[in-house]
Amino acid sequence: MKPITEEDRKLAAESRRKRSVGERPTQLESRAQRRVEKAEEYETKRSAYRTCPKPIYIELTGRTHQVLNNQIASHRLPLSGDILDLGAVLRRFHDVLADMARHGFRYGPDGNVAVEREGANSQAVAHLGTWRNIKAQREQLRLDAERRSYIPREDVHRFLGELAAAMRTGGERLQREVSPIAYEIHNDVLAELERIKESWGYAD
Repeated sequence: MKPITEEDRKLAAESRRKRSVGERPTQLESRAQRRVEKAEEYETKRSAYRTCPKPIYIELTGRTHQVLNNQIASHRLPLSGDILDLGAVLRRFHDVLADMARHGFRYGPDGNVAVEREGANSQAVAHLGTWRNIKAQREQLRLDAERRSYIPREDVHRFLGELAAAMRTGGERLQREVSPIAYEIHNDVLAELERIKESWGYAD
């Protein structure tokens, strides 16, 4: 961005003064005001990026305090303190990427870290293997949890069949002890249950 000169500031101040009293500034003054306001906005954003509250950073990254603390220890990321300099964080982040590249690592098309060349640092390869194992274990735990939440198809079929049988028995009692009309209503409900079973693929 082109530096703001003292002359720009004087012209911008005159433009603001004229607007405040209902006068029309010259084109030169208006352009200077726009340049100065753009520069002020730029500096405001720079200041905000260099003084980011840590809770906001955590919210933006979607990580927990524990994860960030681990990354501070393993990658020396400048994430300590209540106020973070995002510029310093980004510089360190790109340093880590460059260091990975020097040791023969890159991100593959699938988004996972891969060894790019032979002779990559053996310790780094070991860490990569450990990381992949942890990731695979987490995925397996997620799949196991999903399986535990599922009800086997056979159990659902058996439940629906037993429910229908119980309703048929109840329908016969309705016919004997209440009225034929109640029995007809009950049969309509039973037919609806059978329709639902068929729609779910549980037809007998």
